[in-house]
Amino acid sequence: MSSRKEEIVEAASKRFSHFGFAKTTMNEIADDLRITKANLYYYYADKAALFRDVIRSIMDEIQLLDIELINAYKNNFLEVIYEWLDLRSRYIKKHYVIYFNDNMECFRDPLMKELIDEYHTKDFENLARLMEMAKQSGELQSSDVREDAEILSEIIKGIGVLHTMTEIFSGMMNKDKFDYALESQKKAIRFIFQGKIITHK
Repeated sequence: MSSRKEEIVEAASKRFSHFGFAKTTMNEIADDLRITKANLYYYYADKAALFRDVIRSIMDEIQLLDIELINAYKNNFLEVIYEWLDLRSRYIKKHYVIYFNDNMECFRDPLMKELIDEYHTKDFENLARLMEMAKQSGELQSSDVREDAEILSEIIKGIGVLHTMTEIFSGMMNKDKFDYALESQKKAIRFIFQGKIITHK
């Protein structure tokens, strides 16, 4: 991505995170950047394309931090998993107006779905890699790491969706609810891995 596009994405991210997709205009983003609307449209044909790059930028940041977490693994599987969950919770809180978008139509866009699927796959691969490292170190018991990682990923995302849908249906966006969702995910982790973690003394 060019430096100019990075500047645009950064400015748009601030707007979308504060006002949401529907209430943000391309004019406002152009004004924030002190460029013409025509110049903005040179880089992005429409708001949906810009929004996708904002989502990509956020997810790329998370992926880089994921890799740092996993690379720092030292027989502390549960600590890494909890930090992995904390990381996502921090980003959701920071960008919660994006996650609870007032125009969910943009998430039905096939290109957006493709992007989200791509990052779900990356999340799964990172989780599977961490679990494989824990198994190889002798910390984690697992007969099929990839299957266990898939189940764990689905449970974590399922708990997140459960709490998200409650917020969407109520029409109330409450950042404090993310802490409750995070604690529910951590309880599930403790329940799942009870008796499967080997402590080396």
